[in-house]
Amino acid sequence: MLIYNYCQTIRFALQDDGCYPLAPGGLKLYTRLKLIKQSIERNNKLQPNTELQKLLRLLSILDELEPRYQQVKRLYKWIFRVNRILRQNKSKKRKKSSVQVEADLFVCFDKLLKLRSRCLEDRLAVESVLKFMASYWEGLFYYYD
Repeated sequence: MLIYNYCQTIRFALQDDGCYPLAPGGLKLYTRLKLIKQSIERNNKLQPNTELQKLLRLLSILDELEPRYQQVKRLYKWIFRVNRILRQNKSKKRKKSSVQVEADLFVCFDKLLKLRSRCLEDRLAVESVLKFMASYWEGLFYYYD
């Protein structure tokens, strides 16, 4: 029954697509599968089971994906940062003018430009974010005032 429950849990984790771009399914999936793997490891230590070991072998792909996950997670912090900047006007306490929001976003844009030249492995992703930001820049701040 334990194996069945783990399989159901994995199946459930695989079915959640998340909500792009601010709740990315891949990051959630990796985190959930990592927690499931840790739980299986604990149970397998307490009571070794060949079926649990098979599941662990299948989930060992997470170890190979760890560096890629860290990279995507690190890059997603920029998307979350841009989102926070653009949502500043939604707060009643901290309403900002379009000029202030544009200035904050420009600082973020400038940091991304510097990151693009420093970190070659992130270059393509950073360029995509910069290109996306630049394509909307012209009309992005009108609704703030």
